[in-house]
Amino acid sequence: MSKLAIIALDEGSMTAGTVCNIIEIASDTAIGITLPLEQLSWDCGQYPVAIGDRWEDGVFSRDGGPLVPVPTDAEKIAELEAQMAALLGVETEVQA
Repeated sequence: MSKLAIIALDEGSMTAGTVCNIIEIASDTAIGITLPLEQLSWDCGQYPVAIGDRWEDGVFSRDGGPLVPVPTDAEKIAELEAQMAALLGVETEVQA
């Protein structure tokens, strides 16, 4: 599943605007979206984008700060494995 942010561009700009809609698209869906000239779509699947967020030069932001990417499944698994290894290391030290 991927997500597209629909961005209402600022007047006279092609690189800045405000997210006005979010569309979730299944991987097997054919895409044929026609938008008005003052709007564009941008992939936002890796970011927790919400309607009203800003977009400028390919970067999403909220309250003046950039949005932090959502960790991928592989990144989450690696983090959990590291935490588990750290906990097992502590448990081994306590038993010794």
